[in-house]
Amino acid sequence: AYGMEAEESAKLTDIFFETVRLGKTTIPEMTTQLGLVTPIAANLGVSIEELTAMLAALTKGGINTQIATTYMRAALVQVLNISTDAEKLLGEKNLAGAFSAANLRANGFLDTLKKVKDALGDDVEAMRILVPNIRALVPVLALTGNQMDDFKNIMHELETVATREVS
Repeated sequence: AYGMEAEESAKLTDIFFETVRLGKTTIPEMTTQLGLVTPIAANLGVSIEELTAMLAALTKGGINTQIATTYMRAALVQVLNISTDAEKLLGEKNLAGAFSAANLRANGFLDTLKKVKDALGDDVEAMRILVPNIRALVPVLALTGNQMDDFKNIMHELETVATREVS
């Protein structure tokens, strides 16, 4: 889904091993489950580092890999299927277009979640308007709540791994 060349397999392997180290998943679980979410993530411009950082943060928070990938998929699909009520809410918060495929491609999921969190704070009802699907809401609440710092830190570590020179 990410169109990587064969020589980039070492980078991907490093990212996967670091994801296992930082989260609570395994390589077999990841290779089986990530296929559910990578086509959508890649089309939305979500990097493999960001996708696996989401997985590591969610599994570190106690959600198993299979459920985490289902939740991640739902959250990304939600961006493609935003409701009129959600658009109105975002407009009221000066975030028109923030929860969109174009914004995700330009700024990533982490940045999008940070902007939404800054605007909505801990207002779960507002978040529920933005993300009405419960499977999408769970990871969004986790990644804008208790797992936000883990998500940021893991993302930084995975980006570092991804930019290391392969020897």
